[in-house]
Parts: sequence; structure tokens; C-alpha cells
Amino acid sequence: MRIRRAQPHELDTVVRLREEMKAELGRRGLDQWQSDWPDRDTMLAGFRADVEAGHTWFAEHEGQVVGMATINTSTAPGLWTEDETADALFIHRLTRAVDAPVRGVGQILLNHAEQLAIEAGRSWLRLDAWTTNRDLHDYYRRMGFRFVGIVDHHSPSAALFERPVRKAERGCDTPNVQMPDMHVATRKAAAPQK
Repeated sequence: MRIRRAQPHELDTVVRLREEMKAELGRRGLDQWQSDWPDRDTMLAGFRADVEAGHTWFAEHEGQVVGMATINTSTAPGLWTEDETADALFIHRLTRAVDAPVRGVGQILLNHAEQLAIEAGRSWLRLDAWTTNRDLHDYYRRMGFRFVGIVDHHSPSAALFERPVRKAERGCDTPNVQMPDMHVATRKAAAPQK
């Protein structure tokens, strides 16, 4: 599998992957992505900005895009503290193609995020997952992430997870580590960053 940056002319692929997964989640009875957040225009502008900045990555198998993730130093205000933000890379929109002919796409993209964190001298991978998608929470736990808590009164994606960066060599698989669940039922919004 090959990991590469999404190109500006491939914004339609980013949107297609998201829309296909939205439909799949809906079929499974989940509310994740069933409404654009905060609205369609703002969401698409965010996708475009991330692609143009070189922050969105595609996983390809035999020339077919089978997954994507946006990986950068940005997070929504109020989710993480300034200190937590300073030493982390953030993963957004980790998505696999619904019809992907291979397994492990998400893990490969997470391994890539970890390599980027190592290269950037960051110590943590952090993310906010859809608050009501418990299957997604379980997935991140299987990928070695620790549940930090849920930020009250934020957005629909306010379940926080983190994983320390392992100082691994490029190409090494991240083991499926079960980390203890340090469940914190709720978390107050972090103070706005200056």
C-alpha cells in the first residue's frame, strides 16, 4: 500500500470517500456524519484548505484510493489544552473506502501519522472522535489510543483519544496494544488558546 498526499485537483475524492462512509454509517444506524458540521459550505472549505495545505493523505492500493486521513497540528478550539496541543499531531477524518479490497487501511494511515509525528518531534497523536460512535471508540482503543474523556457542550465529535508516539523505525507496524481505559465521563472545554 502506498501513502501519498492528496492533490488539490482530488478534492472530489475526499468528498466522495466521506459521502460513501456517511451512507455506510447511516445504514448501520449511526448518526456520525449524517449532517454536515457545522454546515456544508464550512465543511467543504475545511476539506479544501487541508488538501491545499498538504495535510490530507491518501492510502492507495493498486492505484485505487482506499482510505484517507488529515494529519496536522490543528484542533478545534476548546477540545485540548494549549500544552496538549503544543506537543501533538492531530488526526482528522480517518476514513476507509467502503469497498476497499484490503484490510488494515486505518492502521497503515495511523502508522503514517506516527511517522510524521516522529519527524516533527511531536510526542503525541491525538484526535477527537464522534461522540456517539462506540464502535469507533473501540477501534481507537485497539489501535493503542487511550480514551481521555468527552468534552461537554462542544461539537458532535468530542470524544478525545491520545496515544504516545513510539520511537519506531519507518515501516514498522504499530502493535495492537490494549491500553487501560482511563475513562473520564466528561471533560470541561479547554481554555481558548491565545
